[in-house]
Amino acid sequence: MSTEKPPVCVTGANGFIGSWVVQTLLNRGYTTIHAAIFPGSDPSHLHSLAGASNPGVRILVHEVNILDTDAVSRAIAGCGGGGVFHVASPCTLEDPVDPQKELVEPAVQGTINVLTAAKKFNVRRVVLTSSISAMVPNPGWPENKVFDESSWTDLDYCKSRQLEDPVYGLWALLEISSGTDDDRPQSHSIIGGNGRSSISSAPYQRGCMLIWKSKFTTLSRMHMVQSFELSKHSLMLFHGKRKA
Repeated sequence: MSTEKPPVCVTGANGFIGSWVVQTLLNRGYTTIHAAIFPGSDPSHLHSLAGASNPGVRILVHEVNILDTDAVSRAIAGCGGGGVFHVASPCTLEDPVDPQKELVEPAVQGTINVLTAAKKFNVRRVVLTSSISAMVPNPGWPENKVFDESSWTDLDYCKSRQLEDPVYGLWALLEISSGTDDDRPQSHSIIGGNGRSSISSAPYQRGCMLIWKSKFTTLSRMHMVQSFELSKHSLMLFHGKRKA
């Protein structure tokens, strides 16, 4: 029986999370990886990841505006029977001028474009990297009860407090029906090395937490996840026999 891994696509492949997903795929023996990157961004470090230069390994770089359906399709074409790790999404600590256009539309419509292309090319499973912001804030949640998948962010509350996050609108994806499985790890604040140098985010975490505490007063606590653990969890979802 063949042990060859199926082709996969990673959107946002040269970003912090995306680079770790690519590295983890290489560690697991994947040899054909479609790397979708934002147009004009630098993908060079992907080719120097451990295992990237091994015989038979192909990292195919595609410049993709996630709102461009044709570009998304070109990146995912050839991944039939394999998977898509959808990581690309706008993320900023700066106050957006137009939150709907700058954050929500790329996150929601971009994800719809990915799922549509995945269905078109018979992709087996899509792993969508979501965020804890899809679950909180939820003022109606019972105090001291652990948050779980039944908690959804209160959109009206966020709008009233002028809180905007790309994933607040991703509940709409549940209305999409296709033959492609989709799984969604909900990531917290992500720490760890960036996978391409000795630089680590760890020394800066205290300063980051102070900034977050002053800027986002609704946060009573901050949870963190190590970047490598998040990428391993994404592959665990992809390899699972059923949706998590």
